[in-house]
Amino acid sequence: MSSLSYNIFVLRCLGLWYSDDWITGWKAKIYIGYTALIVLILYSFTLSHFIMLYECIDDANEFANTLFMLLTLIAICGKMFNIVSKRQAIEKIMTALQTDPFTPEDPTELSINSECIRKINFCRLYTILYGILTESTCTMLTLASLNRDVPRGDLPYKAWLPYTISSPNAYWFAYSHQTFGLYIAATTDVAFDTFVPGLMMMTCGQIQIFNHRFEKIFETLKSTTDPNGDALHLEDQAIAEKKLVADCIEHHTAIFESSILFF
Repeated sequence: MSSLSYNIFVLRCLGLWYSDDWITGWKAKIYIGYTALIVLILYSFTLSHFIMLYECIDDANEFANTLFMLLTLIAICGKMFNIVSKRQAIEKIMTALQTDPFTPEDPTELSINSECIRKINFCRLYTILYGILTESTCTMLTLASLNRDVPRGDLPYKAWLPYTISSPNAYWFAYSHQTFGLYIAATTDVAFDTFVPGLMMMTCGQIQIFNHRFEKIFETLKSTTDPNGDALHLEDQAIAEKKLVADCIEHHTAIFESSILFF
């Protein structure tokens, strides 16, 4: 599963991928606090836009801009919630895909699995490129805001605040909150939108392997012989066929059960 390690690294840096190795101790407490801080920043950033809708309802242009930003943030909040709440389920999927009946059994299945990994490795490249593009955009927006908004004492985004920003400390606190919220939202979007397709491609690879195993049942029965090298009797063929079909059913059930844990 090293092909998805980069995505997990990004999620871990965001505070969204808790390690089971940190069940106790100071690392666990620090990371949980870090996760809570990240979630608080993004969700409070989203809430400030939601309340702002009522304040700019008479201005169509401001209302449209705020609504667009709000809908984007709501979608990202949902992605963050899914990752945090279903992390253990995702880890179960990733662990299960390395065990029987998911492991390749013949050269054809190895080829299918290799092709799947190759595609997922492209996903890693897309993650890096997508991340560079997204973070560069956030940086340019921030630099433009520093040049445009700071001299006038404005914030990068129109949002409701429970306090005034007349004092320098309050202003820079609100400004930093919006800036960090923007970067957190962008990075969460990048990590989620490239990680989930990787999981979907791995599931599709298992479906291809299942199809191959089902299609080769007849060929396997023809090539199977008894200990003396003779063709199997009808009763033995029936037993072997039941075993092969049962293995396919077990594989299909495992694919279904693992996929519904998250998708």
